[in-house]
Amino acid sequence: MKKYIVIGICLVIVIVGILLWRKEDQTESVDLIFLTESHYILYDEDQYLDIDFYSNRQEINLMDDALTCFIHNEDESIKFMIEDILLKSIHSEQFEEKTFYGYRLKLKLPQINDSYYIDKLYVKIDNLWINESFYAGELFVKYKQNETNDFKWSGLEGIKNNNVQLKQIVIDVLSEADIQVFIGPHELSFTYYQNQLIIQVDMYRYLMHQTYVEIITNEGSTYLPYFNYFMHYEMLKTGMFRRYTV
Repeated sequence: MKKYIVIGICLVIVIVGILLWRKEDQTESVDLIFLTESHYILYDEDQYLDIDFYSNRQEINLMDDALTCFIHNEDESIKFMIEDILLKSIHSEQFEEKTFYGYRLKLKLPQINDSYYIDKLYVKIDNLWINESFYAGELFVKYKQNETNDFKWSGLEGIKNNNVQLKQIVIDVLSEADIQVFIGPHELSFTYYQNQLIIQVDMYRYLMHQTYVEIITNEGSTYLPYFNYFMHYEMLKTGMFRRYTV
């Protein structure tokens, strides 16, 4: 009889321990760290906006049936609903002596038919777990206009600075031409040197490693594709992020 009593007490202790552990796990605060990036995108009907963030929790409750998502500017005078949302895992990072697990939100951009600029980009996520707007840098979406492709080029590469930002874009060209160069809303300076066009990229408010380039001649515009110029795996050490506790 005593044997069964001891077994019963042990089972009760185990069950209570599991319940307390689950309660603690559900109420534990979660850190979400959103990278602040310059997103300069050449619109395509299959184009997604990638928002990278990190969490101290390996599994997060984001993609549920109640999920709604918007992108908007600071005062919400520009606001678009996102209907196609994907979530994928990316690399983890060691930061503050902890492991932070990486995620990428892929947001299908709405079709607007005109270029737009959100100088302070927020991603609003509303589901059964959270209702919060997360700061993610800036967004410029370019719709092609007067595309002539008369500027001839054959290759390109990027050079980064010490803070994981695109510093220069080097383009192999056949000849020099009278041009203007734009990335997003910014006109950039450039030089020609030994059959190369060297573009100075000096927008350093946010992380930046991928973009398109618009080159304008007297004839029209040539668009260099939206391109990822380099990879980096210690993004949190740059300090270019916004941190939230939910």
